[in-house]
Amino acid sequence: MTPSLIKEWHKFFAISLRQRVDSPTFQRLVNTLYCRNPLSGRFIVQALVEQRQKRNVLDPRMLLFIEDLLHLKQVNLADVLLSLFEPFETELRAARGKSDNFPNSGPSFEIAVLQALATEVSEGRRPETREEAILVLRCLLHWIAAHRDYSQGANGPSEVLYSTWEALGFLVAELGNNVIVSELLRRSLPADIKRSLVHTFPSFIGLFPQRNLQLAHALDFFMKQAGLYDAIDDALGTNLLDAADLEALSYQQSVPDSPVVLTRAYLYVFLNSMLIGRPLFDETPVSELLLARYRNDSTSLVTDLITASFDVLANAMYRNEPNDLIFLIRSFLVNRLPIFLSVLAGALFPPMTVEYCITQALNHVDPAAFQSFTQMFNPLDSSGMLSEARQEFLFACALHKLIPEQSIERLIGDLPMQSLPEAGKYVKEDLVAQCTANPGRIEELIGELENMEGNAGEIASALVEIIQSLCASKDTMTLKCVCGALSRRTQALDVIMLFTRPFSLLQPLCQLLDNWVVEEDQGEHQPVYDEFGGVFLLVYVTRHRYDLQQHDLGVSGQVSFVLKYLHAGSSSRSLKDLSSEEFQQLGAWIRGLFETEAITNELISTCKPQEFYLLVATLFKQSLAACQAGVLSLDVLKSGFEYLLEPFLLPSLVGGLAWFTQTIWEMNGQSKELDNTLSALQALLKPNSMSGESSAIHSAVLSIIARPLEHSLVHIQRHQPRRQDIDPLLSVLRLHSHAQRSDATSPTELDLWSSTNGGGLSAAVRHTFRTLTQWGLAASLDLAPPPSYTHRQLLVVVRILGADAVLQTILDEIMNGEASTFEDVALDVAAALICAPSGAYPAIPNGMFSDAPKRQLTLRDALQLSYADAFKLSKDNSYRAALTVRLYRRVEGLLQTVANHTTNVIPVTDEMMVDLDSAAARGQISGTSAVGGPHTDINDVLAEVEQDIAVQEFLTGSNAFGEIS
Repeated sequence: MTPSLIKEWHKFFAISLRQRVDSPTFQRLVNTLYCRNPLSGRFIVQALVEQRQKRNVLDPRMLLFIEDLLHLKQVNLADVLLSLFEPFETELRAARGKSDNFPNSGPSFEIAVLQALATEVSEGRRPETREEAILVLRCLLHWIAAHRDYSQGANGPSEVLYSTWEALGFLVAELGNNVIVSELLRRSLPADIKRSLVHTFPSFIGLFPQRNLQLAHALDFFMKQAGLYDAIDDALGTNLLDAADLEALSYQQSVPDSPVVLTRAYLYVFLNSMLIGRPLFDETPVSELLLARYRNDSTSLVTDLITASFDVLANAMYRNEPNDLIFLIRSFLVNRLPIFLSVLAGALFPPMTVEYCITQALNHVDPAAFQSFTQMFNPLDSSGMLSEARQEFLFACALHKLIPEQSIERLIGDLPMQSLPEAGKYVKEDLVAQCTANPGRIEELIGELENMEGNAGEIASALVEIIQSLCASKDTMTLKCVCGALSRRTQALDVIMLFTRPFSLLQPLCQLLDNWVVEEDQGEHQPVYDEFGGVFLLVYVTRHRYDLQQHDLGVSGQVSFVLKYLHAGSSSRSLKDLSSEEFQQLGAWIRGLFETEAITNELISTCKPQEFYLLVATLFKQSLAACQAGVLSLDVLKSGFEYLLEPFLLPSLVGGLAWFTQTIWEMNGQSKELDNTLSALQALLKPNSMSGESSAIHSAVLSIIARPLEHSLVHIQRHQPRRQDIDPLLSVLRLHSHAQRSDATSPTELDLWSSTNGGGLSAAVRHTFRTLTQWGLAASLDLAPPPSYTHRQLLVVVRILGADAVLQTILDEIMNGEASTFEDVALDVAAALICAPSGAYPAIPNGMFSDAPKRQLTLRDALQLSYADAFKLSKDNSYRAALTVRLYRRVEGLLQTVANHTTNVIPVTDEMMVDLDSAAARGQISGTSAVGGPHTDINDVLAEVEQDIAVQEFLTGSNAFGEIS
């Protein structure tokens, strides 16, 4: 074996990942390369695994390639385990003894591969021979010994590291069920392997009884097969699962289940939680969870889902929720739900059609809310919007061929006042092609996102693809227009979020900002700032609107501008902390703003946009200090600041106004300094005049900073109530202070719930639970309007009182109230509250970014802990213990269905990887599919043929791709 052989395999894997080679092509090419350059299995896998470290992105295609190599029998399980272990051990040693344990950017890849290997074993494909089984066990010894060594220097594993040990445990358990391994364990286990297991396995199995008793039981069986208990010291006892654990397991299994009732309240709570803040409707896990709940009874699922959607909309109207929330729910009903129903419709068979389900659903909704159009024109009636929404939903269903258009009149009981859109049903590929030919069409489509016609899904998908393509081709002029239109129309952003995750929209934009390049031959530099500011503003408007974190943006790395701005954009620095280049740039900007009073091309050509944005807070600090010292007059200061209200500089005020927020909060009663600060702030918040373009950007900037700046000004006003210059500023800010869509609770709501008779917040939760339970029972018997409900209440009470206190309150209510008579209904409502999704949880699994949130204990976590203690509780309160067990089974039965279809692999799609790898090669908006995906025309087929030829050229020695490091 020579280094050149290994290098050839490295090149091959890099090209295959870059070109998104599909499995059949990959297997054919691997055989070709192996014949030419044979290499041991361990080094083949090693070459592939090292691509992950180079790319710094977890690519799901790497997992597919490992599976292909196993199927080709050019590598075995031991090769994979050993190659995977070496980098894992390096990270483990680096993390040992640190307070944060294993970094959150940890072993998602390892988890996915271990799960894939467990699948290989469970399906009987591996190991094939006794020799391979022995090699696998020897490799597992390295992993298990690493757990022992690491656990000696750590307080306990982090969540991501525990998931790795758990995946390893499942692999060991599957090996114990394998015929070849089982025979080896029982009859001919090598003595050295047995000795090593005796010393390492007890601490490993001891990790699981408190968190996964079933896995611990399976590993206990593995130990018995290997005869390890006979060799373990008497101090360890005769069984690692002590009598108490086995007794607890026996009790949990003995509790009988209560009948499963599918209440109307479940989906009502579920949809409320998904729409209360940032839209969280992720089609695949939602469909899996709901199908599991309905046991594949698609007719009941479709009917109940439609009913719940109308219930949620009616509830929002009754509660006088903000207009943007009502708009979002309405758009979900008209634009998102029909697409989801199209997926479910495939499981319906006549006479159980979607039309039948709609008929049944409309019979269940409150007739007082969704009246006919004849009734709607009563001037004293306020249900007009709800009736419009019903008609819009039906026409959207007709657009998606779920029902015939002629059925609409029968379903609404009146003549329809609407028709199908003239352009018919949109197709994403057609929209992308239209925008490629005419970029002006993009802004038209953004406007159409707010229409209630059923076409928003295709528009949203097309816009996300267009933005990704514009970022890849660096068409920043067109991109600025697109970003500007979305920054101004935040309701259109809400609709896009119904169909995609923030990561898909923002990651390419953040990557573009991080790598923004100014061409050396750039003549006019103002457009550079203009285009950069447009992209930057959309990222920050979106981040603020949905309260997104770093992992939602898709940014990482110490050199990322976006990360630097997130952490330090609002912080000023002392002059001694600036580099010489930054010091010169700051001086040039101060002279340009306050001395020459001109922002020249020469000035902005010497300072990249990223550099200027990071200097703005320091610029404000130094300018105000100069004014305070008498070097600058207040009029000159205000006049200079007004230059920053030019459209190409305005977005930079995001960090600058945030600096004002912190500075004003710290001033308290320093009157003279405060005078100058508020005067300067007035020049930025209430300029004498602005152009239309500046005004739109200014409004977007204020929407980001209005609420924290308002709080700082109110803080000062409390200390100096006689000041007359604060109220005008507050009036401006309050026009923009409701731009955020999060699940946060308003002070008014919190005060109302805190003052609930009989226990404050706990009493409020009890009342809500009781109301939902009563409605869940009544709604199954008769037409019943939905009760007033907002998921914000549950979220804020969990944050304040803690998840366990809320869980115990729910259990108390089931036991002591009327709910005990209808335990099955109450359990379903409780399961709804626990299973409901929340924006507080990461949208992307931990492991991709280092700042993935460390979340608070959830209701599900609290239920798992209570379940573990159910046996102890049964001695004092058998009914409560049994309730806990039944509720746990119901919740885990639903959520594990989703978990079983979801690994900890980061959901990076082929399209995203193409954007990352070949962005420079894509020079125009493209609607072509990724390699291996469905083809829309002959060009896609030819593209794949060309790719195949290119890889073949590499294999035959003619490397058309050049050198790959």
